[in-house]
Amino acid sequence: ENLYKNAPNKESADEEYGCVPKKSGGTYLGRVLIEQAMVADHSIPIIRYEAPEDFMSWSVAVREAEMQTFCDENLSPLLEKLNPEERHTFGEDFARRGDLTVFTPLSIRSDLRKRAPFVVELRSLTYEQQAQVMMFIMRKLPRLSGAAFDATGNGGYLAEKAALEFGTDMVDQVMLSAGWYQEWMPKLKAEFESFNIEVPRHQNILDDLLQIKVVNGIPCIDKGRTKDEGASNAKSKRHGDFAVSLAMANRASYMDGGEIDFTPLPNRDSRWGEYSDDDDSYLDQIEGAY
Repeated sequence: ENLYKNAPNKESADEEYGCVPKKSGGTYLGRVLIEQAMVADHSIPIIRYEAPEDFMSWSVAVREAEMQTFCDENLSPLLEKLNPEERHTFGEDFARRGDLTVFTPLSIRSDLRKRAPFVVELRSLTYEQQAQVMMFIMRKLPRLSGAAFDATGNGGYLAEKAALEFGTDMVDQVMLSAGWYQEWMPKLKAEFESFNIEVPRHQNILDDLLQIKVVNGIPCIDKGRTKDEGASNAKSKRHGDFAVSLAMANRASYMDGGEIDFTPLPNRDSRWGEYSDDDDSYLDQIEGAY
């Protein structure tokens, strides 16, 4: 009985201790396949924030200031390094308590190679502050061409926020289902098999991607949970959170809702000031504008 209690799920326990074969094809992405996509130089950072236990007792102003400082200090330098010539997408997996909310942007080069420039993991953070971090990232992604969100259950809050800000053509509000997994997990696997994607090198990333299992012929996230290495609470768990977030970002790369980019208009003192009242002439002077 204790052996079954310690197993990730009953099906795994039956297989391990009762010699009952699983009704599935096992792990979807092999460990070797995952590790070859992990950058050897550890150049892709994972930025984490765990809300203190008394976070909800803080005033709105203090909570907002805390997260603004977090974004300014940790995310701004990374966002400023992104190549403005490359398209970018955004993927999200949502959790409020228990698991993690994970934000994964993807940079897409001209040769269509994909790279997660950084990953953000949030634990036990309020809805509004999750939205604050999400907006901070998305507004600064160069040539944002699509975003996909886990809109299942409470995840619909962030998904709706993003859709209202960036438009429903730009944001896919995904209701996770067997049909969605069946359509989009093979496309994610193809990125790994063609050596076309780069992800962080970390045990948590490996564990999350190994959580994609084939159940009744469909690749989906296994019910079991894994340890969250590096969490302040040793009992903290993960549930394939990065895997879903990455699948969402990859799904967003197939969207054609149009690019969002921001180019500030010059002030009157700039060298373009003489064209301030002549839109056509002004645009003719800028090379490479989107």
